[in-house]
Amino acid sequence: MKIYFLSSLPCLLTLNGAYFGRTDTFPRHAEVCAKDEVFVEFHPENALPIGFFITEQLPFSPPDRCEVYLLPDAIAVYAKNFASSDLTLRVHAQKRIGDTLISVFSQGGGQVCVESAKGTFVQPLPPSFFPSDVRAIGDCFLLVAGDQLMAIDAEGKPILSERYDSFEVEGNSLRALLPLQDSKRRKARCAWEFSGGCRRTEFTLLQPPEEDRVGLIAYAFFESILLGERYAQFLGEDMQKNAEKLPAFLGNFRAVLPTDDESVCHLVYQKTERLYEIKPFRVTLEEGKIVDIQG
Repeated sequence: MKIYFLSSLPCLLTLNGAYFGRTDTFPRHAEVCAKDEVFVEFHPENALPIGFFITEQLPFSPPDRCEVYLLPDAIAVYAKNFASSDLTLRVHAQKRIGDTLISVFSQGGGQVCVESAKGTFVQPLPPSFFPSDVRAIGDCFLLVAGDQLMAIDAEGKPILSERYDSFEVEGNSLRALLPLQDSKRRKARCAWEFSGGCRRTEFTLLQPPEEDRVGLIAYAFFESILLGERYAQFLGEDMQKNAEKLPAFLGNFRAVLPTDDESVCHLVYQKTERLYEIKPFRVTLEEGKIVDIQG
């Protein structure tokens, strides 16, 4: 089977102990026979390695600390939750907001501690996410580190996590400019309201050059369905007659990934914990409107 290897940290990748290459968020792939039970190991610079055997159970049971994505013709393994090799206790940020004390620290891994009249709650943070800024937003809290931000609730549970180019907070609202994960480096302007949780209120794709507009329409259409927003505006007259059936046709997808093919988007479906399936969908356009969708 063809397997793509990715990692949240830059890693040295070995197969059966032999150096295979460097991994990060850009995939490196190999043809591997599951019956050979090849041992894969990701070696980051300042964290403990992640290792596992490739077996016929890989499409059904993700290895510990990894996510598995089932592609139409391959499998992608994303090594993600690396444990730090440094067990020193370090406090990265601490702030009292009203009667609540927020502490961000690391000891073998990043954690956030929320102390209030409701109790003391400790939650793990994503690898390499060490916020230096903490602020209130609505009835939640915002942790900011470099080009990443995370919103947590009153018990420290994450309710939003994004990479950003810029952001601003005003009252209960967060507005941010987000880089999309595609080769054309497109961006989106988003907004969320924090009151009794987190609700996205805006998703606006920034206008790309003329040659990118097909990709803009396809991506915006699928994102609109995901958000429950007005998606019929992207459809041709005949397609609009059955517009209400499209969400059921596409199913309960969790994310939209743009591709280098401007007419194709990948939709991400969660099968079980840390196991996802990616399905490609192609749109056909006439006069700037979608007239057909094929999966």
